[in-house]
Amino acid sequence: MSNTANRLIVFAEKHGRRFFLVDTAEKLSAVALKILRGRYREGWFEEPEVPTKPAEMLLTVEQLALLSNDARKRAEGTKREYERELGVFTRETDAHRRLRRAIDSGDGELAVRVLAGRKEYEYEGWDFEYLESV
Repeated sequence: MSNTANRLIVFAEKHGRRFFLVDTAEKLSAVALKILRGRYREGWFEEPEVPTKPAEMLLTVEQLALLSNDARKRAEGTKREYERELGVFTRETDAHRRLRRAIDSGDGELAVRVLAGRKEYEYEGWDFEYLESV
């Protein structure tokens, strides 16, 4: 007996749980695409917004050196925060592209990976359960 026999995937969503029999890789891929496409149509996934570049990013090292100690520390902190936001934006953009590629191409295996990457998001949790047999 295969370890996928009698396997269910259970999605824990905001208004309840959804159960699907996924006893083959093909069924798992099909369910992942169904869930991803449905959530996309319902507006679950927003395209990431480019962070606003602060004026401090335009300052050269020489200009920063001319600022008072407090002003320089604030400017450097603002630059670090922008760079952090830019990193988050880049990761979210990559994730959104993978999500769209899975939907647009019908790639069920990629859809499974996208859902796995979002498993810890609110209302996007899921897990496998197994039916017992006699």
